[in-house]
Amino acid sequence: MFCYSVLFSIFFCATAFCEIKNSEDAKIVMDFSNLGIFRVNNFFVNSSIVTHIYLSKNNILEIEKKAFDGLPNLVYLNLTGNLFSFSLWQVKHKNLETLVLDKTLRILGPRDFYFTDDCRMAKYYRKFPPNHQNSVQLLLLMPRLKELYLRGNNIVKIFGLAKERLPSLTHLYLSDNNISEADFIHLLPMSLTHLYLNKNNFSEISYSSQPFNISKDGSHFYTVELSLFFNLVNLQVLDLSYNNINRILDHTFENLTNLITLHLDYNNLSNVFNSSGLESLEYLSMSHNQIRDINQSFFGLPKLEKLVLNNNFISSISSETFDGLISLQELNLSGNSFKVLPENWISKINLRVLYLRDNLFENFDNLSVIGVTSLEYLNVGGNLLKLRNLKSLSTFAENITIDFGKAINEV
Repeated sequence: MFCYSVLFSIFFCATAFCEIKNSEDAKIVMDFSNLGIFRVNNFFVNSSIVTHIYLSKNNILEIEKKAFDGLPNLVYLNLTGNLFSFSLWQVKHKNLETLVLDKTLRILGPRDFYFTDDCRMAKYYRKFPPNHQNSVQLLLLMPRLKELYLRGNNIVKIFGLAKERLPSLTHLYLSDNNISEADFIHLLPMSLTHLYLNKNNFSEISYSSQPFNISKDGSHFYTVELSLFFNLVNLQVLDLSYNNINRILDHTFENLTNLITLHLDYNNLSNVFNSSGLESLEYLSMSHNQIRDINQSFFGLPKLEKLVLNNNFISSISSETFDGLISLQELNLSGNSFKVLPENWISKINLRVLYLRDNLFENFDNLSVIGVTSLEYLNVGGNLLKLRNLKSLSTFAENITIDFGKAINEV
């Protein structure tokens, strides 16, 4: 294994270790990926023109505090696939906009081992990565940072994502970790528009009681009941899929008036949450849950265009269930237990695409979609529809496509 400590000028780097690219949009890229680097020293590059640096897929165990201080116009930094501890990394940068720290975090071994042979330790961690649940204290001070990637780091708790340190953050990627406590959410900056918490270990998204004021004698603190998402009024995309969420209390999302997309797939929800406040929501997906009842559940969503409820345990709905979804264009009810749908159940909306695949329908009449002139595509594959019922097809609208196969776009 070859290991390098990075400390050289931009000129030496350009000829020996990295590639500089000057693209049409004036990006100056230096790529140090896959070079076996184990340490990045202070001021390892000094340049006022470099904007993007890749240090991904190395063996970096340490990044000194002022490593990037010689790059005043750096806007993008990728450190994916390294071996250093965030808690030992204190970094400030006034212009950085994107920081990628995916699959990077490791809990370091004893300090005496660290100082003996860096290359040997990097090899050890590559071969035997510690299966440790990481509690992370971020020490980032980046006033212009917009996108922060922290995916795949086995994080269980995270601190330091405060608006005072990251006031411009818009995209936060915490996917594929092991986070179970969501208390940090209420500290996130109001600027956040995209929050990805999928593939974690949340079991409940609800109100939280947080300390705000400690009394002068230090004997007790005052608490305020608030929604975890209370401050995130500019949030547009929220992904909570692939968790263990079994309930969402009413009003949890009521301040997310600008939310457009909400993913709740692959959880353990048994019913539909109260959608109060989600007046801008256009896409809602709750596939692969334990939902059994959705009667009269979808009100207050005037802009919802796509609703995904496939692979649940729904067997019945009322004729008014979807009446409030005046903008609904696509509805997925595949993989449920429907045998019959009520009359006029979609007659008050202008639905264009309907998935009813893998249910228990035996007769086309039981779909109750005859006379729905807005419907353009209907998927009924995987049902028990009998050929003798095909005469019912003549009663469908002329422009409809009826698909008896598997839906390519189905979630």
